[in-house]
Amino acid sequence: MQHGGHIFPILPSSTVTRKRIQYYQGKFVINHNLPSLVVGVISNLPKIYKCDGYFWSGMKLIEGLENLIMVESLSGIRIRFLDSMHIPSSVYHLATLYAKEYMKKIADLTGKRFDLLSIAVGNDARSNGQSIADIQISAMKNAGVGIINLGACTTPFLQSAIRSGDLDGGLMVTASHNPFDDGTGFWNGWKYCSPARRYSGTNVDGGSLLHPMIIEEIIKIIDLRKRNEDLRHHDGPVETESISDRKSGFMDSYFMEVRRELGLSDDTLFEVYRDKIQSLEDNKRCLVFDSNGGGACRMNADLAKRLGYIVIELNDVPGQFVHGIEPINAALDPAIAARIEHDALLGLVNDADGDRGTITTKRRIDPQHVAALNILSSLGSSVANGEDRLAIVAHCGASPLIERMAEIFGARLEHVETGEVNLVQKMCDLRDDGYKTIGVESYSGGTIFPQSRCRDGLLTALSCANIIIDHDRIFGSYLSKAGIDTAYSDLKLQEVIWAMPTYFHVQNNIYFNRDEQALDENGMHLFYPFDKDELSELKAFLDQHVELFYKHRFGDIKIMNLIGSECAVGKKAGSRLRAKTGRYDGGYKVVLTKDGKRSSLWFRPSKTGTEFRYGTAAPSLEEAKKLEEDLLRMISGYCTSRYR
Repeated sequence: MQHGGHIFPILPSSTVTRKRIQYYQGKFVINHNLPSLVVGVISNLPKIYKCDGYFWSGMKLIEGLENLIMVESLSGIRIRFLDSMHIPSSVYHLATLYAKEYMKKIADLTGKRFDLLSIAVGNDARSNGQSIADIQISAMKNAGVGIINLGACTTPFLQSAIRSGDLDGGLMVTASHNPFDDGTGFWNGWKYCSPARRYSGTNVDGGSLLHPMIIEEIIKIIDLRKRNEDLRHHDGPVETESISDRKSGFMDSYFMEVRRELGLSDDTLFEVYRDKIQSLEDNKRCLVFDSNGGGACRMNADLAKRLGYIVIELNDVPGQFVHGIEPINAALDPAIAARIEHDALLGLVNDADGDRGTITTKRRIDPQHVAALNILSSLGSSVANGEDRLAIVAHCGASPLIERMAEIFGARLEHVETGEVNLVQKMCDLRDDGYKTIGVESYSGGTIFPQSRCRDGLLTALSCANIIIDHDRIFGSYLSKAGIDTAYSDLKLQEVIWAMPTYFHVQNNIYFNRDEQALDENGMHLFYPFDKDELSELKAFLDQHVELFYKHRFGDIKIMNLIGSECAVGKKAGSRLRAKTGRYDGGYKVVLTKDGKRSSLWFRPSKTGTEFRYGTAAPSLEEAKKLEEDLLRMISGYCTSRYR
């Protein structure tokens, strides 16, 4: 084998060996994710590594990770493996480092010794999930940390266990909506949770995603250690931790949280509610759940049945992902078909870790409308109970529909940058001020309910169903607030959507450096390359051109910049915010008003890729599509000026 003028003899030259041993960035390295039956011998290299059959000793950890695609962000760690089961030594080493640094931070936050800490661990049922969990469990147990292994489960359930068990933290092994098998590799990863009790210096608690400040510190420490530590070889599986016998008790506690969110804490009210559901015809209390092989398998269905529902569960075998993990587009079709077949109340399609759930009827429901339904259910119930300090926290991609829902209920509305932890932090602030607060990630329909600390697909389904079951009280509150006197009998979820303010939405991605410039169903395609370092120039360009672009079509133009958890409204305010923080990585939103009706367009850079997410909203589909074309034209105009 010849590379760059150097001859590297390999004994003997087999296909397996050639795949496993690779020349990369001036060094001869081994690909840890591919099996090797034959050991290679190398010479004449700038740096010589000794091969022991699994990896080259003397290699730094960061070099051992170079063959993997990996994202380390504030929302967690995600890795694309080349094998669905094998955990390479580099990832074993990395996961061990993360576990050790995490338990150090938790010990500092809680003021406890390692042997007094209790950590919950779960996974979303991917085939290598328990193995990744076991690696980190081993590291923590060796330090004396108490482990409660929940096995395959959902993120909302894990966080509920932290709260109900008064635990010190949690580890969820998941890659969320990233595909298990994307055709080139197998995604998995992990994220960490905060302690049950609030800790000094932050306003988050209740098992929520670990505070950005803390996870950022951990990532920086790990980055330094990756560069300085030699890659450690690991051979063979780690001992598998048995499922905790406390899991069923935590399930009961989670069910009580679900009851509280539905206003059913009182046992008498709960019994009346369940009897009401059980008295309905079978189809009117039937829910279709598509768990798609993820952590929600069987668990969510069992909890819904406790409320009196009949549940038809699709794809309920853990680890068998039948369709795309992200609950969008074609992934919704099996639930839609089953919902039509059984004339069911609604369908729910979950992602792998069960925090994101998309609702279906006889058709796909727009995510922005799912968010609005959850607002209607939660705030409608609050109004019926006489509560008046209400608030909504929305991601920057929220449609004007969400703003109208806030106005109808007289709720305070706060916008934050995309990111679950941004929602949770602002919700905690408002909760401390006495507000009942719901958080919506409208772009995906994800909702954080008032007592929760993460999105919850099960609660999304039960909340929407509750509008129908308890329609006189909940939907009636909305109709009264909205000034609608139409009478509804045999209410359907689609009728609830029709009764809300009319908005149409377009959501997709912008892809750069493509062969053609076009707008199609798969997103916007631009000829031009784009580097995220240019985002500041792009936003400055838009600041200058948006008003010129729209001043003849709309009476009022408002620019919103969202950076971290901060929000500034207006062109000058947005510019000052960027100057103050020095950050340009947040979303960019324009709200346009004509004849009292609002429209909007929004985009933000992907956290894990080079593309942009974007969305438009308007009272008509024609206008929403026109705004999409406008966005393409403006960004294309910037690229043209930049590269001509």
